[in-house]
Amino acid sequence: MCGIVGIGDYSKQGIGYKEWDIFQQLLVADSARGLDGTGIIKIDEDGKIDWRKKTGNPFSLLYDKDVSKFLSLIVTKEFNRFLIGHNRYATTGGVSNDSAHPFQSEHIHMVHNGTLTSGSTL
Repeated sequence: MCGIVGIGDYSKQGIGYKEWDIFQQLLVADSARGLDGTGIIKIDEDGKIDWRKKTGNPFSLLYDKDVSKFLSLIVTKEFNRFLIGHNRYATTGGVSNDSAHPFQSEHIHMVHNGTLTSGSTL
């Protein structure tokens, strides 16, 4: 099944290079739980959420040229409080960018471990 990692920081500085390095190591180590998709959610001090996801292992996301600006802002320009990472193992559905996590529905952002069906309840 999938894997989920996270890191948070309530200091006056927010997430810095040390925390970002630890988070990347966690995301790579967690890829043992799934190599079909990788995603990162960042939450800033105002609660603003931004995310990126990609088919494949963590390196496919961490070294993607289109994602590099998003990643560089994690520790340089923005005051981020939380990072959540997800590694997907496709138990159902296809392997694509759309099926990678996170998901967004209106104001709800989500990662999960397991299989959700139309009959699933939260």
